[in-house]
Amino acid sequence: MTGFTTDHPARARGAPIGHRGGQPDPPGVREERNRRFSAALAHELRTPVASFELELREALAYAEGDETRSALSGALRAAERLGGIVADLLFLERLDTAASAPDERVDLAALITGRASRGSPRRTRLQLAEAFTVPGDPALIARLLAALLDNAERHADDTVTVTLDRGGGHAVLTVEDDGPGIPPDHRDRVFDVFYRPDTARGRDAGGAGLGLTIARAIAVLHHGTLTAAPAERGARLVCRLPLR
Repeated sequence: MTGFTTDHPARARGAPIGHRGGQPDPPGVREERNRRFSAALAHELRTPVASFELELREALAYAEGDETRSALSGALRAAERLGGIVADLLFLERLDTAASAPDERVDLAALITGRASRGSPRRTRLQLAEAFTVPGDPALIARLLAALLDNAERHADDTVTVTLDRGGGHAVLTVEDDGPGIPPDHRDRVFDVFYRPDTARGRDAGGAGLGLTIARAIAVLHHGTLTAAPAERGARLVCRLPLR
């Protein structure tokens, strides 16, 4: 469990999504409305989804016949996936309403090499500067890194490149893949809740569309940024975290 804290109640929930005054919402307003709606939906779904999972497990325990067990197993996997989405939405709400993160010293290079040592379906190249630390929550920053690497591995054709350097008083973490890339007009929207572009990168890519949203929220909580930068090939995600 992470140690970030809140000092104010959760934001108002249930705001409608759409247009205001006949005009499309500005990007920041649109995303805020989406986040409020998603948080409200997650709170409403949490209990019934958990109950549904429990009932499916009990039914599976007493099921007879391969066909029945197969059907119940498929339903349980779908319910577990929905439960994971609900948990991610509630976690995102906690990040959005957090006042601060712990001020521990986090060794980014160690996190990166540790994550890379677990193996990957893609070839991973590491280009790491000399060791240095950033202040923050180790578990949250590890989750940010995992989200960036999972995203790159999902979309890469062959290779994922991770670069760690420093610049302008910040640690600069760059994760690149050699996949389809992100169209220029999608570079900011890829961080929206559930955003799945109708492009080669968005179709049949798996995931629920929350990993990069959570990663950016973690970066912001640590007074950093996460952006999608132009790339000659594939996608290039750049996270900047203050060194102190």
